[in-house]
Amino acid sequence: MTIIQCHVIDSYAPENLNSDRDGFSKDTHYGGAMRARISNQCAKRAVRKSDEFQNAIQGMIAIRTKQLIPRLIEELVEKGVDRQWAEQHAPRLVSGVPLDKKRRALYAQRASQEDGEFETNVLLYISRSEIDELLNQLAEWGSRSESPEDAELKQWVRNFSKRKAGRTSAAEIALFGRMLPDNPQQDIFAACSVDDAYSTHPVKTADVDFFTAVDD
Repeated sequence: MTIIQCHVIDSYAPENLNSDRDGFSKDTHYGGAMRARISNQCAKRAVRKSDEFQNAIQGMIAIRTKQLIPRLIEELVEKGVDRQWAEQHAPRLVSGVPLDKKRRALYAQRASQEDGEFETNVLLYISRSEIDELLNQLAEWGSRSESPEDAELKQWVRNFSKRKAGRTSAAEIALFGRMLPDNPQQDIFAACSVDDAYSTHPVKTADVDFFTAVDD
């Protein structure tokens, strides 16, 4: 096995490169001083979304989204499946996919009373080929207007889970990994490990940056 380790130093103009949930610049105490920090998740997302990376992987993509169910519904309708059928059964299949056993209920659909949209309560990290498998199975049932029994659906999900255990067709999942502590058989070990980035110089507590607009 060959291990390549890269250390990179870069400079940035004064700006908030990576903020926490409250909008403050991320920082950490490191080397005896408080330093600015960019999380590894932020760095990996920048790589994943770059044009260079997208061109290199040529379609072997993954999607991190709460909108898997609406995506499936719209694509099923494009395939000629009745929308009402799709809205009934796409959430059933997604909520059954055992990506996280302890939180399975969180993956069930959540219907907004205002606009009828479906959304999972957590982000799913799934490859395009996995989405296509879900889509094709739903389309097969939907083309015959079948309502799969719970036992049939669970068996399909069980087989799907076995086929996908420890493997992926998405380059970014293979590169950066996928970790599900509650269901480790669905983990993908990363080929590339990315650490947080720290400033070479100490920083003081960041100022809060307020946006103001002045009337002309």
